[in-house]
Amino acid sequence: MAPNPRLTHLPPLWWGILCSLPVMGGLAGRFVRGTPGFEDFDAVTCAGLTLLKGGNPYDLTPACAGLKSATFVYAPPVVEGVAFVIGHLGADGYRLLFGGLWLLALCGLSAYAVKFALPEVDIRLKLPLLALFTGGCIACGNIAILLHGLVLLGALSLPQRVWPFVLTVTVVSLIKPVLLTYLIVLAFMDRPLRWRLGWTAAGVVAGLSLSLWVLHSPSPLTPLWKDTLSQVVLSDQTGISYFGWLHSWGMDSTAPAALSLLPVVMGTLALSGLAIAELGQLRPRERLVLGLGLAQLLNPRLMDYDLLLVVPFGALLAHLVARQGGRWASISMWGLIGPSGSILVLNEVEQRAILPVPLTLHLITLTTVALAGTLAFRQRAQVVAAVARLLPQRGRRLPPLPAAE
Repeated sequence: MAPNPRLTHLPPLWWGILCSLPVMGGLAGRFVRGTPGFEDFDAVTCAGLTLLKGGNPYDLTPACAGLKSATFVYAPPVVEGVAFVIGHLGADGYRLLFGGLWLLALCGLSAYAVKFALPEVDIRLKLPLLALFTGGCIACGNIAILLHGLVLLGALSLPQRVWPFVLTVTVVSLIKPVLLTYLIVLAFMDRPLRWRLGWTAAGVVAGLSLSLWVLHSPSPLTPLWKDTLSQVVLSDQTGISYFGWLHSWGMDSTAPAALSLLPVVMGTLALSGLAIAELGQLRPRERLVLGLGLAQLLNPRLMDYDLLLVVPFGALLAHLVARQGGRWASISMWGLIGPSGSILVLNEVEQRAILPVPLTLHLITLTTVALAGTLAFRQRAQVVAAVARLLPQRGRRLPPLPAAE
């Protein structure tokens, strides 16, 4: 889909500079104000150093000389692995190794999101969604960037080779269990239903088994980790997706009612993605973009540094919405331009009444469900026939018994 020429007089280079102003403005603002950066990166380093000294790496007020670190919230095997690396390479060697891999992952994710994910879609449709990725996402130096990069690397082998992707998702879920939502990618592959169910189930079993093993590990660090996890992750940092929505409405994200509603929300989004993949007649590359993007929406604790793979997903939605004809092409284009301008303006004035990034994410979520509903309604006869084939056939007459001799 080519963008409306009236909206894109600028060439792609200048269009890209304009749409990246939220990132550049955020980084420049932090530099001018002297705001500490890479606090999440320092949190991992500080936790490893603290463990080597025999201290508590899950202290809510970590203190390491020369580091401005946040609270460490990852599982004991993570901090033990970091301590092992620091013990052999030193703190500076670890920071150099981690920083290099993190920067490589950031560049790879950005290149995939803007250029390689959907090469047939005009780049000026993707660039406005870069506004979702603000300066703070980069400045915090969170390990999530590296994890998303590893998952993308494993996903590029699909569907020819599945085990690298499943193995990668299983390993990264040890650090961030919510990244198991990436397994939805397998459900959208253009493969037989049994293949999809089998590989998805295998990945879920592997990931949950590893998570349960860590959760019930006899390590003396486990109870300390659980206390920090409950206080920081589920109470103070609820994210900008499902848990964040509940928090903004004054609801406890750990309440039974909230947790019981989560499968309904995730199931609705997963079925919407499946409808888009099948009824939208997506090609393999588009199915991968759909799965990687929808995995972010399924994440109940999505953070702003998790949004790079939402960029091609949003462009794909706009591309599919425009296929519906009528005025939808212009509406989808303005829907992409709107977030860039609003995020830039509202972030620069530093107000807190309107949070454009979460609101844009809500809009993308609603668009996903609405597009799936539109496709299903327009092809309702095909949907009914497909469902009928999956349901057990009742009333089928049994074959006659052989005649008695």
